[in-house]
Amino acid sequence: MKKENLWEETREESGISEEFFNEYLKNQRRACAYKLGKPVRYEVPMELIRMGINYVPQSYVYVKTRELNGAEAAGEQTKIWTG
Repeated sequence: MKKENLWEETREESGISEEFFNEYLKNQRRACAYKLGKPVRYEVPMELIRMGINYVPQSYVYVKTRELNGAEAAGEQTKIWTG
């Protein structure tokens, strides 16, 4: 999709400014975005290392369901939002 159209589609829920969006995509004509289905926010944040992650993900990372220590999740993997 043209990046101008993407901004119009995502601006209300993107969590970023138009300035950041334009700078990030300044040399691109097209862009895409993902909409999260049912994110889970834990009452007590879980350290990434407890899920076997020893680096800082850019925005999300897939983890095995068993690494969530009993948290409900559909399927074999769950996308964890870290941004």
